[in-house]
Amino acid sequence: MKFCYRCGWNWPREEPPGFRDVCPQCQAYLHCCTNCSNWDADHTRCTHPTAEPARDSEAHNFCEFFNFAFRAGRRETTDAVSREAEARRKWESLFKE
Repeated sequence: MKFCYRCGWNWPREEPPGFRDVCPQCQAYLHCCTNCSNWDADHTRCTHPTAEPARDSEAHNFCEFFNFAFRAGRRETTDAVSREAEARRKWESLFKE
């Protein structure tokens, strides 16, 4: 399956995301280095031999080598985002008058 790198939202289409497509759940750009199969997270760099270095791996880009990464088992990320959102909501409710 193909997921948003940030929240784990499942990409429902066969075609890759467009240059400016964002995740409907967390608003992260989907066509970015972090979501690409060429991205080496351990070394924070692209493994494609002719790709230009990215300034921001989470920003949208126009890289012609983008290949939406296939990842399995990202559900724990979604759970973590849900817990974070709930904690944020509770924190903000403490300061409402």
